[in-house]
Amino acid sequence: MHPSHRRDRLDGKGLAQPHHPRLHRQGTGGKGNDARSHRQGGHGWLSRLDLSFQVKEQYRNMKVVLDRHPEIVDNAIEAVRRAGMTPVRGSIRGGTDGSRLSFMGLPCPNIFAGGHAFHSPLEWVSRQDMEKAVKTIVELAKVWEDRA
Repeated sequence: MHPSHRRDRLDGKGLAQPHHPRLHRQGTGGKGNDARSHRQGGHGWLSRLDLSFQVKEQYRNMKVVLDRHPEIVDNAIEAVRRAGMTPVRGSIRGGTDGSRLSFMGLPCPNIFAGGHAFHSPLEWVSRQDMEKAVKTIVELAKVWEDRA
């Protein structure tokens, strides 16, 4: 819960999205501190809050699936190279569809689509970036054929 959220200011369900990094559950393994355990530790303002919340899984971290199939990411990296770019690996926010498909048995890493500032009022994509994204997907098909 963000400290500015109070029960009387929330929607009718009394739910709010957590914004404080220490309150987020990390991944599917529950390795991070959740709000209850952090509160019980007596850490500053958090120990004085009366928290009531419900955890609802929205999507899981697809890395769990992709780690079991390293060839998926290896092939994507090779496709980016063949398309004339330098691959950059990193975690991103999003990927709900890829997560769902990955946990349904079809591992789906996020490969770039060429866009910038996704899901913001300033979201945009250039024709050149879209062309690179298309070239990457074509190269990915070739990589899978070469390695089959």
